[in-house]
Amino acid sequence: MRPVISLLSFLVPGLSLVFLADGGSPEVGKEKEIELYQAHYRRVEEELLRRDISSLSAEQRAVRETLIQELAAYRERGIFTSNPDFPDERMPYFVDGEGRLCAVANLLRVCSQEGLVKAVAAIQNHAFVADLTESSELLAWLEHSGITLREAARIQMPVPFGNSKIRVGESPSAGNAPRPPTKGTYSGPSDGTGGATPAPTLPGGSSPSVPSGPSPTNGIPTGAPTGMKPGGVVSGGLEGWAVWWEMNKLDFLRPNRLGEKIGPFTGDDLATGFSKEWVEKERQALLPLLNRFLEDPDPIVRCSAAIAVGRVGGRSAVQNLISRFSDSNQWVRNRAILALGATGSREAEHLLLRIAANGKPTDDGQKISPLARPMALLALAVGHKHGFGREADSLVSSFSRGLDGDGKVAVGLGLALYQTLAPFSALRGFVLEAAADQGTEGSLRCRSVEALRHETDRESLAFLTRAINGPNLEIRRSAALALGEFRHPLALPALQTAFELEKDALTRGFALISIGRQGGGEAVDFLLRAIKEGGNAMHPWSALALGIAAREGGSPEAKKAIREAFAKEGNQDFFGAYLLASGIARDAEAVSEIRRVLVASKNPDLRGHAALALAMTGDSEVRAILLQKLQDEKSIRAKVSIAQALGILGDSRDVGAMLSLLRDLRDPSERVLIAVALGFHGSPEAVKGLLDVIQDPKLYGSARSAAIDSLAILLGEGPSLSMSEVFRQANYSVFPAWILDLATVVI
Repeated sequence: MRPVISLLSFLVPGLSLVFLADGGSPEVGKEKEIELYQAHYRRVEEELLRRDISSLSAEQRAVRETLIQELAAYRERGIFTSNPDFPDERMPYFVDGEGRLCAVANLLRVCSQEGLVKAVAAIQNHAFVADLTESSELLAWLEHSGITLREAARIQMPVPFGNSKIRVGESPSAGNAPRPPTKGTYSGPSDGTGGATPAPTLPGGSSPSVPSGPSPTNGIPTGAPTGMKPGGVVSGGLEGWAVWWEMNKLDFLRPNRLGEKIGPFTGDDLATGFSKEWVEKERQALLPLLNRFLEDPDPIVRCSAAIAVGRVGGRSAVQNLISRFSDSNQWVRNRAILALGATGSREAEHLLLRIAANGKPTDDGQKISPLARPMALLALAVGHKHGFGREADSLVSSFSRGLDGDGKVAVGLGLALYQTLAPFSALRGFVLEAAADQGTEGSLRCRSVEALRHETDRESLAFLTRAINGPNLEIRRSAALALGEFRHPLALPALQTAFELEKDALTRGFALISIGRQGGGEAVDFLLRAIKEGGNAMHPWSALALGIAAREGGSPEAKKAIREAFAKEGNQDFFGAYLLASGIARDAEAVSEIRRVLVASKNPDLRGHAALALAMTGDSEVRAILLQKLQDEKSIRAKVSIAQALGILGDSRDVGAMLSLLRDLRDPSERVLIAVALGFHGSPEAVKGLLDVIQDPKLYGSARSAAIDSLAILLGEGPSLSMSEVFRQANYSVFPAWILDLATVVI
């Protein structure tokens, strides 16, 4: 049957004191604590010395030089603040209980700013620099000293643990023993676990093991079609870079939609030999078939047909979608709700607001499904990309008040995801409160933290800075990801320092990815050091982060570092990350090595990653190489990946070979992946081929469903794959299964 993550699986594809190595750690004593401080300050001194200060006055340069010398002396003295009060989180102390000064306070003292030191210590002794951005006294001192606010945030180091029995970066409450719930409007279960969760397919078709749990109780429906099982939270075995790639690949692999450019992606130069009139004619020809599939015996086909009807039919599809509210399968009903958002219809918008309020299409009707309200909220968010106005935002905001009962977690998640897809200021208070409330259900809290990535205000920045240093492991992960998108100068230093102090490997990997997303010269410099000294397990994360930074900034140093690290890498499990990183970076100089791997590697998964990487580079000669390799390849897994790379390139001459492969394959999941590849192809030939596929009586179930999805990508109005934003920069270690299932939605 069709895999749950068919779209996310769109390809089967020495110790530095600054960058702590991974793995186990003995209990940390005072000596190790001092080394940790000194390593941080040594690294910051190097950063301060590298900055171009030509724009500073002579007086500023002199003061700055004095302060850097004092920071070095402070490091050498080794007399640092301690944290006896917060044993399970990293907490700054401006002045500790024994009178020791933090590094920033010490620099203020040197500049005869004892009054400011005393004032901060008395009122905001545990303040991060992010909390002090409105302090006119601090800003005036920084201006006089030639030190930027960003540099001050980098100098500051929160005390990493409260006593010698706490390991660096770990805490008794890191996801397993949460603090007692505090009073709050959105309190709920502490872990968010439920039934067995369908795990994302990893390169090569393997999946991480996921523990099962009790049946869900928070409004999660039962009776889902095969491949859409309810309940659960993704957990266990997800520490590696490969799962991050599966969840974020659609950020770099975008479909070619019949010549309509939706952003910079591989295939931008696709030549179009057809008109808008041709596209509209094909839509009208497809609609009767899609409406027929709404009655198909297989609920998976009906699910895909509902989404496709909304995307292809637009305003004319509303009544047909409403008729699906009585479908025998809850997941089909949920898809019909989501599809209303893609119609762009004012009638659909009003109906969705009614469903979001009480789960019913009419005041005296039946609730459509246990997830009707969050699905309606998601559909409204999607609708903003398909023609809805912002007039309904105030009503959506009102749904956040007075949440209670079994559905409060599901509705809260719907609101958090609304803020992720279509952010607006009135909902910010809800997500910030839900993010901060330790009694909030785990997945809702994580999604709320991640929704803050769109903000730019001081309060949200200060919250994320604390969260990335806080006691809850999953919240630290979500905060690390949110800071990657947060547009504020202090986001990068928060990520850099958290990476240095963090012990959890996945959180450190997320921090590196976010440093790459922040981009810029300082981020690249940090990543260049991380790929050399960050510990073996950080190599693939560092490479991918450098690829992301280079994709936007074009850094030759980052591209070169990826190539050099790949040449030295001894762990074959990491090779795929280097290949993909070079592809993400669009590194022309890596093409010859990637081609060598495609042709010569004995590992079919690496050959698949190489195919993808070649497609992402945009090299004009790779299409012929991939087509020849498709014919010569013996491994079905690798064949599928190569076909998908050809789909990204979008050359109409390749459709015949891809369709032939689809018909030759026997495994339904492999057929699904080829069908999705054709959906990414963006050519009239792909449209015609998929129309034949959905009418082929020999193909049914998952393959037909995937072909319908692909036609929706090709012919649907508005942007494709909006739901990929739900998973972009998201902590996938805490996902209810009903949200994970949204990965299959091509809306």
